[in-house]
Amino acid sequence: MRISNRLFRRGALAIAAVALLAGCDDGDDGSPSAPAGSERPLQCEADTYAAFDAVNYQNQVLRVAAHAEIATALSAATAEPFDAATSNAAFAAARATYVDTASLQEKVQGRLDDHLVGQPATGAALDATLMAWFEVGATTDDPLAATVARQWIEKTLIDFFFLSVHHELVDGAASHWDEAFGYLGAPVDNAEGARRGLALVATKRDATNGTALEATLYNGMIDGGCALAEALAAAGTDSVAWDTVPALKVIVDELDLEMQKTLAFSVAHEAFEMAEVQEMLAANPDDADAQAEMWIKLSELDPYFRPIERLMTAKGGASATRAGEIRAMLDIAWGAWEARDSAWMIAVDAAGIVERIEAEYAIDVKG
Repeated sequence: MRISNRLFRRGALAIAAVALLAGCDDGDDGSPSAPAGSERPLQCEADTYAAFDAVNYQNQVLRVAAHAEIATALSAATAEPFDAATSNAAFAAARATYVDTASLQEKVQGRLDDHLVGQPATGAALDATLMAWFEVGATTDDPLAATVARQWIEKTLIDFFFLSVHHELVDGAASHWDEAFGYLGAPVDNAEGARRGLALVATKRDATNGTALEATLYNGMIDGGCALAEALAAAGTDSVAWDTVPALKVIVDELDLEMQKTLAFSVAHEAFEMAEVQEMLAANPDDADAQAEMWIKLSELDPYFRPIERLMTAKGGASATRAGEIRAMLDIAWGAWEARDSAWMIAVDAAGIVERIEAEYAIDVKG
């Protein structure tokens, strides 16, 4: 079902003042043609996401599904009562899923960050992080270490999906727009129970903050597909420079910002909950359960922060200062990991992390 903020998206198109075309046919690539009598591409008429060709995003759907499979398996493997042998085997199987599913590892390794000058090969570091934590999970007999490893794996793959959606959006080709949709993790009809990956994270943040991140992302994919279809038809070509099409640029920029806000709200959510645990530790510094929860919150916050940390650092000025201050706190915490030193847990300015993220993205974090 089409989400109710369609008119908002159509407003973005109107602002960019794109001329309507007198007819568009998707050719003989297997995609549906525009309805009889329509003067606009199917992508501009459908109430749900209309792929240029659904074949385009099948591998992306498999990769996002692999993430969901890994998350489900590792959640069960780290549940109480903890069994080290069972957990180790689950992490080893999850690593095989990562390596073998639709070239997922290969795609992670080769992913560039198209936001940044020079398009650095960020994917190599993501893969190294993933493989390191898979190894921890496959060998540890410590339930806390296994849970921390699980969080790093799940959230680092979200970083990959964030980079991948953006990478495909800025390609300017119909097939790549479909691939971006596949990486987002929303089903064609956007049914809530079928959302995965970034779409699922956005849904969770909407629930805690009263936002509409997921709907905006889904609708943006629909409206961007329309703008791209019209631009391709007008140019009579297979691809366009996305930033030379005003309507498309408006939508791509906002999609990217909404993805960044999804990550920002997620960072702040973990910091918000850290602050609540700090209150428990203030009353009882030796509370083992509270200490474990702080480590888990840290292992969720950090990988959510890394993609926006890169952008904040590159932006310079106050943004880079905020990023550096947050990173310094996280580095102190991870420096205490091997010894399980809990001193950082009271000292870390969790509320200050929330405030810095709110200031950076002009958002109001409610939980």
